[in-house]
Amino acid sequence: MNKTLFFDGFIERIKTQFNLEQNYAFEIFAIAPFLEMTFSEVFDDVSTLVDGKGNNDGGLDGIYLDQEENKEHVFQIKNKNTIGDNDIHKFLRDYENIFVTGNNSAIPLNKRVQAALDQYTSIVKSGKVIETSLYYIFNGEKSSINENIINRHEQSNPHLRIFD
Repeated sequence: MNKTLFFDGFIERIKTQFNLEQNYAFEIFAIAPFLEMTFSEVFDDVSTLVDGKGNNDGGLDGIYLDQEENKEHVFQIKNKNTIGDNDIHKFLRDYENIFVTGNNSAIPLNKRVQAALDQYTSIVKSGKVIETSLYYIFNGEKSSINENIINRHEQSNPHLRIFD
């Protein structure tokens, strides 16, 4: 109960500060601790939101390229208390389509996702190897019900981590 009140207080402040809907505010809230950034830094530098919306984000909620460490952090955030096989598969396919095949499917990408793809492509073409971390974060708790799904996906993809 205290955890929920604590989280909800931050999410409400994010909603107000950035004029966002609940689910988008949760995205900012969920990403910040993983990158040790402020909510403003996540909103400005990581989030794929444009004009407060997630339109044409390629299925990715946050992208951060750390050029000093040659690392890419890609986030999918679900503000729901369950985790589904299809959701994780879609996240992995979306990442692969955009960053592995260079948006071979030619889906429309908003300016933030396109800029991240362009930056990633430029770095890779320069000969640098980028280490990728994929984060699937959901607003629930790991349980015996979803443990098999989580373990199967994390074991089959060494870059994927699933957090509650």
